[in-house]
Amino acid sequence: MQTPLLISTSRGFICIEENTPDAWLVDSGRGTYYGISYSDKNIYVAARRVAYTTGKDKMDEQEGAILVFDYDLNQVDELVAPFRLRDLHQLYYFNNALWIVCTYDCMIAIYRDGHWDKWYPMGEGDDAGKTNVHHLNSIYGSDGMIYLGGSIDRVGMIYRYRESDRELLERCYAGYSSHNVWRENGSVYTLSSMSGTCVTTEGLVEIVSRGNFIRGVVATNDTKYFGISESLSRASREGSGCMIKKIPSPGPGSIIGIRAYGQINEIRAPGRHDFAHPSCIGRRIDTTGFKDRFARVPLVNGPCMKEMSAWYWRARSGFQYFDIKRRQRRLQAKRLI
Repeated sequence: MQTPLLISTSRGFICIEENTPDAWLVDSGRGTYYGISYSDKNIYVAARRVAYTTGKDKMDEQEGAILVFDYDLNQVDELVAPFRLRDLHQLYYFNNALWIVCTYDCMIAIYRDGHWDKWYPMGEGDDAGKTNVHHLNSIYGSDGMIYLGGSIDRVGMIYRYRESDRELLERCYAGYSSHNVWRENGSVYTLSSMSGTCVTTEGLVEIVSRGNFIRGVVATNDTKYFGISESLSRASREGSGCMIKKIPSPGPGSIIGIRAYGQINEIRAPGRHDFAHPSCIGRRIDTTGFKDRFARVPLVNGPCMKEMSAWYWRARSGFQYFDIKRRQRRLQAKRLI
């Protein structure tokens, strides 16, 4: 029996029953949905409470919230911090706390036992958004370490901190406009979003989708799922299409398409061991009865967007390689990395 997937997009929080035509719109109307994480008891979903383009243009008015669901996907709570959660990106629940990436302020909000705290990994203060260039967007914790991912001027960056005192131990380049970070079999991975590849800090590269934008990953022992979105201008992203690519090992891959729900921001699979979310396996979601509770999201059995031709993608990859090196030198000259 397959375990349903949870995804967040520019327009909704969606549950997909894999290998069937069924998908349900669990929540919508609260702007852009982003990070998804879970504990043994609850599922947490970040909602910016403002539409994607409007929120980017009016960051001073943005106040995001964390929606709390049980495993029947009933909303049971809404977490609102005593300070603004602006430009919400990834969430990660580990060590009995919810860690929330607030990209605009280069800040991690921490919710533990009913109390809120702030962590500024780059040392900025409350005015970080005025000068922030780091675009932190991803968080992962394991074995006493916290990994943060993001990019500076499209140069993908991964930072490793010791959890006990949050001291920065290591930073490295990885990817082109990168999102997501996780450890798997001794290697640190990220998604090189603008190049359409999955990469490691050791230099390994896996092509996911030529010419498209990738973000969101589930990595089980035998299968990976990647979120694929169209590479579009900011104003065109909200109503765009998206896809989930399944890559089993071994066996042929498959693609599920979704039209008009915007870009995929996160994918999770509670109930399965996931290298990208090892802190809690969670529980399988039983979708029995969902057709009477949620609106159906129409799926496409196969791609709903095109890829670049192989030769054109290789030429573009060559340009991106030299562009990253150029941007790295520029940032080093400014002492930003």
